Amino acid sequence: MTTRQVGTVEILADRIYPLDPYDTSPSRTEVMVTPGQYPVYRGGDGVFWVMIGRLNTFKPIVVQVTDSISVISGDDQPKGPPVTFPSRTFTDTEFQDLLTQPGCTEGDPEQRLRFTLTDFQMNTTVAAGCEKDET
Repeated sequence: MTTRQVGTVEILADRIYPLDPYDTSPSRTEVMVTPGQYPVYRGGDGVFWVMIGRLNTFKPIVVQVTDSISVISGDDQPKGPPVTFPSRTFTDTEFQDLLTQPGCTEGDPEQRLRFTLTDFQMNTTVAAGCEKDET
């Protein structure tokens, strides 16, 4: 399988990602990623990007005030070592769906990711919210 860079993703706000994108357990290790540009790759039938962040060792303190009110406190700052890790791998269809979500749609208040694809071929048309660099 050949993996090649096909563009970049710009992360627009601090985000927390699982270190292992396939670990769904509540105690999974998480990484805080700060805004910046990260490479997007295509390998085989999948698309993924590689990020750099710091292990998020934040453990919130939850105090139950009433039956319906909880207070969460603690210092939510990444204090662990820096790590390089991949996003989950998306199929073409999943990636196209991702690009149409509010988190990837240019100008949407929920936008958190901006993709610029420079060498990308998908079986279908590139979705809205993704710039295709023709240079």
